[in-house]
Amino acid sequence: MKLNIMVTASGSAIAQGIIKSLKMSSLDFDLITTDTQPYAAGLYRGKAGYIVPMAKHPDFIDKIIKICNRENIDCILIGTDYE
Repeated sequence: MKLNIMVTASGSAIAQGIIKSLKMSSLDFDLITTDTQPYAAGLYRGKAGYIVPMAKHPDFIDKIIKICNRENIDCILIGTDYE
């Protein structure tokens, strides 16, 4: 079964390590990424990338939930401590 995996804060060093590890793994997955910046390093390394508000913004959780529903996300891997 192919997994839909979301990696948040895709421009962060943590997220870059997560993305690299996922791509080196034998998992069958589609990668969905999010970041607050349109030029984030990992935002375009997957099937889809979404620009989201910062985690402290009141709309952050709603935006993440909408993406999860749209992309049928199975797993979220957090790329920053703040989230």
